[in-house]
Amino acid sequence: MAEQDIPENKKIGWQRVEPVFQRKVYLQSQICDGILVVAIYLARDLRLGSIKPLYENFIDKSKREYLTWDTLKEKWRTACVEALGFPHYYSYSCAYMTPEDKIRLTEYLGVTQEGMEGICQYQQSLL
Repeated sequence: MAEQDIPENKKIGWQRVEPVFQRKVYLQSQICDGILVVAIYLARDLRLGSIKPLYENFIDKSKREYLTWDTLKEKWRTACVEALGFPHYYSYSCAYMTPEDKIRLTEYLGVTQEGMEGICQYQQSLL
């Protein structure tokens, strides 16, 4: 899908023009040993051939805990996903997940929203 997500040059701010993707972020999820793992990829990185996610979010519902592995800085982060730091053009509504991933995430977390919005909804409920 990311191969077909061709960026369009759009005006950002007053003067700057940048390539902007239709789906800016791609999410992939799985449950390992009872922990939900959500890999977060930027479309830009996928188009450049990277197979490494920007972040890997680990959520343990039984312990009511979450941690994020920042693959660029190679360190653990405790911030909510909304505070991790995404490019300025990012918004939650532009993240793509397969229908199976959406179901897995909403059922595991017990949230009504899907994708990044669902993760934020769950993390905010813990705070």
